[in-house]
Formats: sequence, structure tokens, C-alpha cells
Amino acid sequence: MDPLDAICDPQLSDDELVRQVAALGPVVEPAARWNDIAGDARYRPGHRAQAIVQLFRRHVLPGTAIDGLVDATWLDRSSLATVDGVAGKLPLAYDPRDTVAVLGVVPELVAEISAIYLRLAGRLTRDQILAGLARSAPVPIAHGYAIIGGDGATCASAP
Repeated sequence: MDPLDAICDPQLSDDELVRQVAALGPVVEPAARWNDIAGDARYRPGHRAQAIVQLFRRHVLPGTAIDGLVDATWLDRSSLATVDGVAGKLPLAYDPRDTVAVLGVVPELVAEISAIYLRLAGRLTRDQILAGLARSAPVPIAHGYAIIGGDGATCASAP
């Protein structure tokens, strides 16, 4: 069975999910496939979190627009915040010419993913980012991301 098809099975075991993710080939699927899994309560929280990680690894690439997040029902837009100053550590590279946004997930996924840090090209306000996610303004360009697991460890990142 094709790994992408297998991953779409809500009954897939955790071990088999890991095997199928490892067997993924080049990106041929739309970002919507990962968003659909991440937003669907029929899947276990760990399966949904893996879909979010794969969405970022495969579709939210540095230098590209964050189009893959536009239709993300698992994203808690009300929790979006920007980092305006750095007094401690950030889980991704900081450049004062860019914007670091912190994204939350819906409550049922917080134990799996506590936060997503996204470095976006240029200085943007929260409202500009939200407008881009609503497609009422240009969709921001990603320069990097870090996904923080429920245990506080970084589970996926790109510069």
C-alpha cells in the first residue's frame, strides 16, 4: 500500500504510522491532505500531530508562502502572537528584520504540540499575518519554523 494512503487510515497503529512516514517519497500530495488529518477528530492526537509535522516538513518550506496553513482548522488563530523582543532562548534563528510568530493548536492537541514558532519574512503585525492566513492580504513567506512537542522538546524544525 502507498504510504500516503496508509497514513490516511485513522486506525493505523503508532508503530505503523512511523514506518509509513519513513517510507514517504517526494512531495506529490497537496497540503490539504495533512490539514484534513490534523483537523479530523477521528484520528488519535498523536496521528494528528504527526500530520502537522509532515505538513511543515513537506509544505511549509523556508522561502515559500505559508499557503499550507491557510485552511488549517487545527490552528488556533486566536492564540497567534508575535515575538517583539528576545530576552531568552527561541527554538529557531532570530533575525530582527523578520517576524517570529507563535501559533497555538486546538485544545485537544496541546498535549502533543505545545507551540509552533514560525519565522516570517519582514516585519509583520499579528493582524497582517491573520489577514494573510485569511487570504485577504499577501500570504507571508516562511523563513523557518520549530514545532515544540507537549514535552517541551523540539520535534521538527527548519532554519
